[in-house]
Amino acid sequence: MNLAAEAVEKSTTATSSTLRFSLKIPSGRFNHIYVVALKIIKGKQPKSPGSYRNNELVTYSEVEKSTEPRPYVASVFSASDLESDIFVLGDGKNTTYSKGRNLRSLTSEFYNAPLEGGSTYSIFQRVFVDDKGDYYSTEWSPASRTNYYQGHPEVLTNISSVDVMAKIGNHVNLLCAAEGEPPISFRWEKAKSPIKSILETDKPYHSSLVVLKMRDLSSFGEYTCHVRDRFSTVSHTIQIWNIVNVKL
Repeated sequence: MNLAAEAVEKSTTATSSTLRFSLKIPSGRFNHIYVVALKIIKGKQPKSPGSYRNNELVTYSEVEKSTEPRPYVASVFSASDLESDIFVLGDGKNTTYSKGRNLRSLTSEFYNAPLEGGSTYSIFQRVFVDDKGDYYSTEWSPASRTNYYQGHPEVLTNISSVDVMAKIGNHVNLLCAAEGEPPISFRWEKAKSPIKSILETDKPYHSSLVVLKMRDLSSFGEYTCHVRDRFSTVSHTIQIWNIVNVKL
């Protein structure tokens, strides 16, 4: 089967090592989906997705050995795996797909490798409609470019919490959101004492949430979220003021 479907739209968000796309989720039944990526060199247009045979779609490890860009399977999703249409190319995760249901089943593993900063990529989806090998492909997405690495992770100040006022007995939510070179981790503290976050996620952006109860006067003050990416660390500071002591 060699049908063409609507292309994935251009990346909505870029970092130095990732591009975020909205996948085209099939309306009908399907078995699994390959997300295929290609680094675009000097604006050279790749051939039509439908013209690639399955054995031409390689793993990232094979791309590393090649002197020319090759289309590689960045991720694979079964129908039951797709919880969202958001896909982050370059998130550094591995996905697997097993063909067959017995001891002789074949398992393939695909690495969604971090992308190169300041480089251009396109993706397409290959949708396998059944376990017999029938498939169709979307068109290539418009070319999307990663940012150049800034030398440190970036706190998303338009999303992260800012200074807040509260009273004794209140619960306060503090959110720290950031982007950078994965893996990204968060560490909260107050007066050098660690605070455990209750939720961390990487979709649609990397973020960490803490929930605090203002039990007494010692609960107020400065809270710091340390954000570390693959290369360096930055800090985001939030002040919780006691509204009783603030002159309005």
